[in-house]
Amino acid sequence: MSDPIPVLRDRLLSTSGGLQWHATAWRRRAAWAGFVRQVAGWLDAWRPRRDHLVVVGGSAGYTLPTAWLSRFRRITLLEPDPVARCLWRWRRPRAEMGRLDALVAGGLRTLRVHHPDAAVLFANVLGQVPCPGQRRWTETLAADLDGLPWASYHDVFSCVERAATRTPMALPQAGDVETLVAHFWPGLREIELFDHDSLGLGGPGPHAYAPWSLRPGQEHLIEWCVRGDRESSVACPGRSARPAC
Repeated sequence: MSDPIPVLRDRLLSTSGGLQWHATAWRRRAAWAGFVRQVAGWLDAWRPRRDHLVVVGGSAGYTLPTAWLSRFRRITLLEPDPVARCLWRWRRPRAEMGRLDALVAGGLRTLRVHHPDAAVLFANVLGQVPCPGQRRWTETLAADLDGLPWASYHDVFSCVERAATRTPMALPQAGDVETLVAHFWPGLREIELFDHDSLGLGGPGPHAYAPWSLRPGQEHLIEWCVRGDRESSVACPGRSARPAC
């Protein structure tokens, strides 16, 4: 007997999603424009050989470029916010609304079984949700999505100090906290960071980083990684695809 499919439950109220998130995205759309372009550069360099894309999280797609999404013949959205799903249907009518909860115990294995033809994009979600089973996402992703190409951009840490540079950073391996702070907050002697427990989430291999001013006084450092696809590279967002910057 096969395991039951974990069902995605609706969530309307959350500091990182739901009604508050939609209001923030509307107010901050101009301020986010630079970060959206950076994400577009990362995504443009990711070219999985799949026609089907599964998007995990992503809300209403505020940071996802429509032109890039149009590369895929089929798109499945796994998003718990019913308002976000309605906005997806309005903005991208051909997207399918899935009900699988991929971020609970066994969810990624179920995703792989039910969507073996897909590439998977985690759209700024893994730094917000703890990995089930007292593991890190690094190990769970490597084991449960083996054979599927996947990519993720996610929070690694956040703070109140605005980054001194918006210049992205690409590294052959995951950066350490000291290196990242020295690049994005040079000269700062002390900084208090909230750790999202996702630094180096992709395991061995290239990672890229860029800051995102989510709200005034709320700065996030975002990590990007691609795994399971040799045709893709980690590029500096907003620039042409290349292994490093």
